[in-house]
Amino acid sequence: SARFPSAIFGVLLVLSTHLVGRRWFGVWPGIAAAALVSVSPLLVSTARFCRMYSLFQLAYLGILVAYERGWERPDGSMRGRLAWSILGLLLLTLSMHLHDLTLVGLGPSLLVYWAVRAAQQPRSRYSLLLLSVAVAGLLGLVSGAITISAVWQQVRDVPIWAGQHESEIWLYAKQWALAFPWLWLVAPAAAVWLCRRDRVHGWLL
Repeated sequence: SARFPSAIFGVLLVLSTHLVGRRWFGVWPGIAAAALVSVSPLLVSTARFCRMYSLFQLAYLGILVAYERGWERPDGSMRGRLAWSILGLLLLTLSMHLHDLTLVGLGPSLLVYWAVRAAQQPRSRYSLLLLSVAVAGLLGLVSGAITISAVWQQVRDVPIWAGQHESEIWLYAKQWALAFPWLWLVAPAAAVWLCRRDRVHGWLL
């Protein structure tokens, strides 16, 4: 069946979520995270589509893991950091090819995180990362490789089903709330708890 690859990527997403959660926070948080993913109506439905969504979700998680292993581990070797960085760039390229939401979600999150850490540690890798992004963006604008109109058009270019709900900015939140009515209380509390326990991993999640 043409849907079989999506189902495989959906299963891998559940397993990967468990492994990442267990590595970052412990066994029970990993089990809880995998359980939420496995019963999420949106994730289950996208794993049944003959589309790229489940692969996109798996690649997105892989980018976060690669970034953490390549840039946030204090005991990593230079060779290991380089290998994880290359893997992260490959997954980023794949994810951007699959869906423009890669930069919409990942970009602002990392930029805010880097800005906060750079303010705390001015002479650090976070300042270098921010400078690299600024230089790359400036070169792209000057060379014409990046144009504001093209970026805006990509953001506005949504599928037909999404266009039908364009005015409902809380569409996904409502879908989650239908399945998990308690999510409005648990999600903010969990986010605060994660960030207080582990600033790096909590922010990435």
